[in-house]
Amino acid sequence: MHLSWWRQLDEVRQRVIANMCFNMGIDKLLGFAHMLAALKLHNFAVAAAEMKNSKWFGQVGDRAVRLCSAMSTGVMPVAAGVA
Repeated sequence: MHLSWWRQLDEVRQRVIANMCFNMGIDKLLGFAHMLAALKLHNFAVAAAEMKNSKWFGQVGDRAVRLCSAMSTGVMPVAAGVA
């Protein structure tokens, strides 16, 4: 799968994808086919819903909640305890 459209995303959503890729690796990220298809169409609500509906979401915890919010809104929330 070629992700050339990734460059057309805003910086926040690029950071979400980069964070997920760093966490799980490119092969597992590419397994999020429905999320990636939604992103290609800039359907960020569906992309965030696909993230929430995954094993990854249950494993990652609060960071996954923040990343889903960022995907949906385009605004990166600040983690608790970070100044």
